[in-house]
Amino acid sequence: MAKKGKNTDTLSVAQQQKMAVEEAERLIQAAKKSGEDLSVEEIDEALPKTLVAAEALDIVLQSIEAHGITIVEHQIEDGSSAESFLERSDEDKEEEASEGDVRSNDPVRLYLRKMGSVSLLTREGEVQIAQRIETGERQIVRAILTSPIGTREIIQLGDRVEQGRLKVKSIFRGLEDEETQYDEQEYIEKIHELIGEVKAYEKKVGKTFKALSQTTLSKDERNKYLAEVEKDLEGLMVTFEKINFNRKTINRIVIKFKNLVTRMTILRRRVKTAVTKTFAKDIDDLVVRYKKVEESEKEMARMTQDTGLSFNKYRSLYLQAVDSRARLDRLIDDTQMHYEWIRDTHTELW
Repeated sequence: MAKKGKNTDTLSVAQQQKMAVEEAERLIQAAKKSGEDLSVEEIDEALPKTLVAAEALDIVLQSIEAHGITIVEHQIEDGSSAESFLERSDEDKEEEASEGDVRSNDPVRLYLRKMGSVSLLTREGEVQIAQRIETGERQIVRAILTSPIGTREIIQLGDRVEQGRLKVKSIFRGLEDEETQYDEQEYIEKIHELIGEVKAYEKKVGKTFKALSQTTLSKDERNKYLAEVEKDLEGLMVTFEKINFNRKTINRIVIKFKNLVTRMTILRRRVKTAVTKTFAKDIDDLVVRYKKVEESEKEMARMTQDTGLSFNKYRSLYLQAVDSRARLDRLIDDTQMHYEWIRDTHTELW
């Protein structure tokens, strides 16, 4: 179970952001000590239920990602909860580490032995890998631009350069070295050209993006709209290939998508948990029954018999489901993207 905190109404966004920094540090330290990835479910269970603001959740997720800790969708195989993961004693962790050392039979020797069995890359091999990386990056850029979030991020990137909040050398490949000589104005003009094209593209595909945000679309309908977007994207990709953003710039945008998917996954899981534990068919069924239970002692007694839950627990699960669905709907409205669209059409980003 997640830790209990203060009533949500008493915590401002600023207070939640401060709490998020502490919670992120706690999760990061625990993950580093264990050497394990963190699952969405573990993060959800470990965070206080008072931590609900999107700004606060972003702090947690971005901090975890920034420390090189992978966030996976499923829970770790042994099924241990996030709290047990965080609360294992140092002795237990030291014992696990020592057992791992014994089993490894000197990891340095094993590493060197393995390295000795692997042949070095040839010049042709290096070229092939470089080409595959370049192809992969183009696919990621295409995926980014087939969504409202991606186009918005590119436009904001240009705004930050224009405002002096971002240096051109930090976003273009090959300019990171302090000794590299370059004409800054030339690169600023490239950014302006790109942003102009992205804005024109965004305006052109705006209606299509809105249509894609509908959760009731069939797979065929979604593919039809995506094909329209792809057609309009061709000319823009030519400009992007000339711009040559560095990997760090692309990764910053990808992290936005990852955070969005993680937040959506957590909210969807909270809804599913509430529906499952109350034995409802779906959230709409839960809402209908809760109203009946709230108004009738007879229905309350029947609910307790059917589910084995007290009214307070039933009410808590109901509120969790309703709040999570409302926040999920807001995310879809704000981003014009729903979970299935991201999952099915943006696999290049993971």
